Amino acid sequence: MPVFQISANDNNLGEYRGETAAEALDAYARDAGYRDYADVAAQFGDDASALQIDVGALTKAAGEYFNAAVFQDAYGSGVAVIDGMSFDNYTQLAEAIGRRVWDFKV
Repeated sequence: MPVFQISANDNNLGEYRGETAAEALDAYARDAGYRDYADVAAQFGDDASALQIDVGALTKAAGEYFNAAVFQDAYGSGVAVIDGMSFDNYTQLAEAIGRRVWDFKV
């Protein structure tokens, strides 16, 4: 399932999965205690955006940067393990290689 970075007012609000950007925004809204994103937009305005992350390109770039295999973090709560280092999310993984997650947008 695709991964989206949700942001609003220049703040990174986290990464959420969804088949579409709208589904990812709904997941973010539910995580924040709302019914869906329409509920958030009705109360605070529609200022959030969902950027789909090219997870394959990012993990490939990270593997090349570290010259090591990239594995899914199946035992932890992160998204990737490289050479014993666990990364909590794709934003953190991109920053570890000196890039920004939006460098890997779909």
